[in-house]
Amino acid sequence: RMDLGLACIKTLLEWLNARDAREREEHQQAWMNNGRKPEWQYLHAGWTLAVLGVEYTSHREETEEERARPLVVQHKVGRHWARLGFRQARFGSHLWYVTPERLTQVRKEEVAGLHISSIPEPPPIAPVDRPLSEFFARCEKQGVLPDTYQAEIRGCIAQGADLNRINALHRAVALIPIAPDL
Repeated sequence: RMDLGLACIKTLLEWLNARDAREREEHQQAWMNNGRKPEWQYLHAGWTLAVLGVEYTSHREETEEERARPLVVQHKVGRHWARLGFRQARFGSHLWYVTPERLTQVRKEEVAGLHISSIPEPPPIAPVDRPLSEFFARCEKQGVLPDTYQAEIRGCIAQGADLNRINALHRAVALIPIAPDL
């Protein structure tokens, strides 16, 4: 019995590498034929790392039994990715990665005993960090950093907020718009 989801992801990753390599060869041939340097000169064939996240979200009130479900889901999905050669990024991480060389597809029985470390509960937000966290939450909701973001962040830091505790850099970078011509 074949697992369609795994086969689809594996085939997609294999196709992306083959397509990228084929397109690069076609462009190089066209370059040699017409002598003009191509616009794609900085592109490289193939992917080098695929990363997937395992998360569980419930949008309703849960019973005591259902509160244990995220752990079950994380382990089940983790083993699912492991069947393609994905590895847990680090102890307690929700991220899984694979490189082209490790891409495979194995049976469920081969990963049944795999140890998957649980994702720890995030620590509660410290009271001094709450204003900065709320600032980023507002920005995330609006999808943009306001023009006054530097002054607002500095004000929170002056009140004792710690940028590292709330992953401020990650949250700010996620809000930076990507230029449409890139």
